[in-house]
Amino acid sequence: MKSNDESALGLEMGDHQELAHVQNDDDPLTLRDACDLIFRGAISPATLRAEARRGRLVIERIGRRDFVTRAGIKAMRKLCEVQPTPAKSPSDYWPEETRATAARLACEATARALIASSKKKK
Repeated sequence: MKSNDESALGLEMGDHQELAHVQNDDDPLTLRDACDLIFRGAISPATLRAEARRGRLVIERIGRRDFVTRAGIKAMRKLCEVQPTPAKSPSDYWPEETRATAARLACEATARALIASSKKKK
């Protein structure tokens, strides 16, 4: 059975040796280790560097090696969440003048219908 740390990192029972150096969210991981442990190899260190260039990930450079933390990865993932966009009606793509004209014509048609129905009641 996986512990919470193992589940969060996507590790199997035999990976305890790799997990030994990752004690908490602020422990440094090389970019390669972060890609392998957290993203299960789905992304490369170049992807993490690109996220850092976009301002979504903090990379720590110690000597010639780049490191990230699980806390930094969690914060980056929050910034990378894609928000659903509301569905647009076809009229949302019309120019403003066309929308205004359509609204005016709809109001005029409604006014004519109301006038006609009030004349019938008399």
